[in-house]
Amino acid sequence: MQDFTVILPSFKNPKLLFNCINSFEKFKPNSISINYIVVENSTQDHYVEELQSKFPTVKWICNKDAPRNGSDANASALELGTKNCETDLLFMCHTDVAVLHENFYKCLFNKINEGYSLVGFRTDTHPARVGAIHQSGIFTYKDIASKSNLFGNYVHWRRAAKSKNKTFDCGDGITIYCRENKLKIYCYENTFNDFPIDKVENLKLEPSYPKVNAKKPIFDFSVDDNNILVYSHLGRGSSKKSRLNFWFNFCKLYL
Repeated sequence: MQDFTVILPSFKNPKLLFNCINSFEKFKPNSISINYIVVENSTQDHYVEELQSKFPTVKWICNKDAPRNGSDANASALELGTKNCETDLLFMCHTDVAVLHENFYKCLFNKINEGYSLVGFRTDTHPARVGAIHQSGIFTYKDIASKSNLFGNYVHWRRAAKSKNKTFDCGDGITIYCRENKLKIYCYENTFNDFPIDKVENLKLEPSYPKVNAKKPIFDFSVDDNNILVYSHLGRGSSKKSRLNFWFNFCKLYL
């Protein structure tokens, strides 16, 4: 039996949270056991009983004193989750992600078995950033996460572009730690990092869905080594709320 813990920072959006965990459970093989740690960055708790009834392996933590800054709030949630993690391996992600194929789990453990210490599904590409594995999907060892600085020095990219110093967001410290200690890092191909969308196998994206631009689809898609779609991230900042219905409809095609 292979086991790991999924750490999920949450903020007042149970529907995203339920959708996310349901996707992990939908494709989870019997050979894998998952614990979930949900860190709610608010006092909103009306959904907890239903959540733990539907997903019995969820541990819920109220992070009522979370920082007001979104990046720092996420970092504090990741830190709390890591401290409460009881497995050797953990997966940190947002709630606006979904597992879309059973091969997702092979993606995680195949690379760990090949000697990689950090596995991800997207990197940041802006020249002002450090090019880290993005926090929308980070698979690593608890020991590494515990030794990493999970907080960022994040500033708006317009200001960061004028600075000589690289900027990094919450979770990026894991990539920095691995680089400094010469640990192997692997990132799967994905459309955010310009993998061609027409090469994504098993994609059910409807033509009516809006696009970010001609090259970028509305969501980020990550593929395994055979180009099969295994994971997706809603992402893309402040316009996210206007795309939630598209997101849930898209996920229904797989879940």
